[in-house]
Amino acid sequence: MKVTVRFLLWLKEKSGTNELTLEIKDGATIADVFEEIKRRINGLSKYLDNAFTNNSSISVIVNGQSVNNGSYVLKDGDVIELAPLVSGG
Repeated sequence: MKVTVRFLLWLKEKSGTNELTLEIKDGATIADVFEEIKRRINGLSKYLDNAFTNNSSISVIVNGQSVNNGSYVLKDGDVIELAPLVSGG
């Protein structure tokens, strides 16, 4: 099955692309996709490894809905957006 990963804001610069289409196995999870991204793109490990911790600097969105754990099972055609968390005052 195929999923699309979109890198938003400064993650575009870190990844060197704004979008990546991945062929993954049926039943794959967000964690599986993160491992594939880390194999393909250097420099994202520290962000992906912390994505579901209190130290996260990114938000994971699948088909417009926030996802809060790596065990989320993906479906063919899903769109995963990785966006930096925004803070300010």
